[in-house]
This record gives sequence, C-alpha cells and structure tokens, in this order.
Amino acid sequence: MPEYVEKASDLGAGYRVPMTRKRRAAAARRGNQGMSSGTVRRHGWRRTPGDEQLLEFAGAFGAITLRHAAEHFYGGVWETARKRVQYMREAGLLERSDNLRWAGTVLYPTAAGMAAAAAPGFPELRALVPSEERMLHRLLVAEAALRMRARGVRVVSERQMRAVERANDSGQAAEAFARFVGVAVAGSSAADEFGMAVSPTMDGAGRARWFGVPVGVAGELHWPDFTAIVGGRIVAVEMEITHKERWRMLQVLRGYKMSIEAGHIAQVLWEVTPDVQMQLEGRRSVGGWDDGLLADLGFLESGQAPDWSVKGRPMVVRPAQGRDDGVRYALSQKTLPPSLRCSYRVWRQWLQVWERDDSALEFEEWLMRPRTLQRLQSLGS
Repeated sequence: MPEYVEKASDLGAGYRVPMTRKRRAAAARRGNQGMSSGTVRRHGWRRTPGDEQLLEFAGAFGAITLRHAAEHFYGGVWETARKRVQYMREAGLLERSDNLRWAGTVLYPTAAGMAAAAAPGFPELRALVPSEERMLHRLLVAEAALRMRARGVRVVSERQMRAVERANDSGQAAEAFARFVGVAVAGSSAADEFGMAVSPTMDGAGRARWFGVPVGVAGELHWPDFTAIVGGRIVAVEMEITHKERWRMLQVLRGYKMSIEAGHIAQVLWEVTPDVQMQLEGRRSVGGWDDGLLADLGFLESGQAPDWSVKGRPMVVRPAQGRDDGVRYALSQKTLPPSLRCSYRVWRQWLQVWERDDSALEFEEWLMRPRTLQRLQSLGS
C-alpha cells in the first residue's frame, strides 16, 4: 500500500496525495535546513564536492548563473546542475533569481550556504543579495574568474581581499592569507619554489597592503575585481565596462604603478569595453596616434598603437568578452549604439550570420559597418 500525507487544499482537508520517495526526500531537505544540511543521509540528500565548490565560489564572487554552474561544477550536464540547485534551495543553502531575462537563473548562497561552504584559511564572508543594476559586471567578473580557475589558477575575489585587509592589525592577517593562497611572501614555500619574493605596498599610514592598492593622498584603497596568483605573483584583474572620469582613472593607474614598482603587483589585466579601451590605449588620428593614459604614465610607447603580442608588459588591455550567451548579449547591448540594440532573438540571428562570415572583425565592429546592416535588413525583409 502507498504511504499518504495529508495536504490542505481547495479540495478539502481530507485531500491526500501519495508520499512518494521523491516527495519524502524533498520534505526531509526542507525539514533539515541549515549549514549542516546534506551531511547525513536522513537529510534527504548528500552534498557533493561540486555543491560545496559552487557555494564557495558564488559566495566569494556574489553570484553565478545556472549555466555557469552546469559548465564549471557539474561537468557541463545541465540536468545535474538543475537537480543539485533544487536540492540546495530546498535545504536553505541557495537562492535563485529569474528577474533578468538575459541572465536566466542567477544563483547566490544564503547565510547558511555561506557557512556551509566556509573553508579553513579563508576569511568569513557575509551573505548578500546581488544588485540587479550591477549584475552584468558581477557576472562578467565571475566568468573571467571561472575561466582562470578552470586552468588551475588560484583566484581571490574582491570580497575576500576586503575581508582580510579589514583586520584590526598591522597587515598580519592579509600576509597570512597571501601565504595561504600561494603568493611568494618572503620565507614562504612559494618564495622558495619560484626563487623570488613579492613585497607589499605600504599605504600612507605605513601599513603593508597585500591586496588593496593605495591611491591618492588620504590613504584610500583601490580593490581589483579579483586577483589571480600565477607563479607566486599577484595579477590584478579589472573588468571595466563603464567609462570613468580621467582623474579617477589616473588615480587608479598611478596606484598600480606604485604597486608594480614596489614589487607587489606583477601585472594588471584590463578587460574593457571599447570606450575604456580608447581611454587607456589612445586612438588613431589624422596625424598618427593620439596617446591614451597608459602612454602618459609610461606603460606604452608614445605615438604608436600598442603591440599586445609583446609579452611581460605590466599592463595588458583586451576587450571584455562574455562566453555565456546571456552575458554576451547584455554586454553587446551595452556597447552597441542605440540604433543597433535589439531583442535576444534578433541578436542571435545576427550572431549566426557573423559566425558564417568568419570575419576577422569582432562581432560589434562587424555589425557597425554600414554594408553589414544593409545586408541584415535585406535578410529580414
């Protein structure tokens, strides 16, 4: 005989539905919510390493999409990702938002999820509900970090950097964390392995800063969007998709220059939109090449277009690119002129034409050519 459970409904208090094995497991997950959920069988599920890695990463970077979760934590299997996310939601470890159509399902941990994913050596972080206004930037940062992580590179989020630098000490907590994540701090195993040592930047108060970059004269700190630890060195990654005023960008660049000269930051990787790229690199003009901010500060040769094939530059600029279709679409709509902004369906059709053309131009450059638009309009008519 099947087991039944009472269910209040419009059909009356006596209405009953079968208590299947699946429903029983879901009820167990909802009845055992909290940071320890999924640690024993009676909770209706068991946490996997992929679940814990998802919670840790999404907590550190603020949010990821369900598509990101499938690709990076569940072997590219969409159905597995969907099922595991459902389990974690029922267990009170994960929340989801479907408010932004282009993003699809956005995932972020609850306070219990943050506690469940906490690992020794990492700073304690608070749960947050990500802002929809800054979601594109947040997901681009997460995507860039996931790509590096997939190549075996250790990544440290801005939230983690801020947490260790907030400690009420003289920089010992940040130095200990730097050692932990593989920075070649003097006397560390990483320094012995790579035969070099990374030095912190000293702020205006004489405090060693291992992750924050001192800027200005009032002791302010600038935070990279995340850092990558490569060969014991710190690479700062900046996802800049909004044009900053010249004085603000110069302040950040001067701070980085000081940190690079101090032996602190090895390289700054800028992933940028076209307007920011022009601000940093400069642009071609009738008289030759008009310098951008990087040439003004000595990071690039004056009077000529940058050659990014040269390795080892302390500053590197490249176009921001979303890999996830939804993120890529939202970024495209941000950078295109209003006359070329369109629905996701039309954008996908145009993207397919560009892919068939096998053009050497980036999609947005190709799309803004007058002949391209005429051709696309003729295809749609």
